[in-house]
Amino acid sequence: MVIPLAFAEENKILKIIEITDKCKNKKALLEKGFCSGKEIILKNSSCGNFIVDINGCQYILGFSYAKNILVE
Repeated sequence: MVIPLAFAEENKILKIIEITDKCKNKKALLEKGFCSGKEIILKNSSCGNFIVDINGCQYILGFSYAKNILVE
């Protein structure tokens, strides 16, 4: 089932399906390795901030980013 990262379960390995065109900084995410087929782990989500682990690095994303990253 494909869902936005913002609504995914924490501490579970997920696969990025797509970053929607609505994401205003899609290019910046792609440069950091957020691309289709990559595995990502949602470590924590609180107060609209999402800590994710991708490629061995951790990033903090806001809700506006997390809702535009589709995962399964």
